[in-house]
Amino acid sequence: MHKDEAAYLFGILSDPIIVKIIKFLYVKGPLSFNDLGVVSDLNEMKLNATLDKLCLASLVLRTETEMYRVNKKKVDELMEFVRTPCECTSK
Repeated sequence: MHKDEAAYLFGILSDPIIVKIIKFLYVKGPLSFNDLGVVSDLNEMKLNATLDKLCLASLVLRTETEMYRVNKKKVDELMEFVRTPCECTSK
């Protein structure tokens, strides 16, 4: 993962509700739109926009059965980026 992509994803994750949704999906597994509405306490319009944003960033995937699941590979890749020492030089 490149630092620009990481920065973009961290920008998305700057919203506490989004962090809650990502963490909940990561731990609990796929959920329906209605279940995510209960978890997030967002109205339908705001939740739809939030899920669209998460899907566009590939942090959340929509299944064929209209469930939403976290893209564990993408989230794990972001966490690995954080854990991996930087090979940049100090100035």
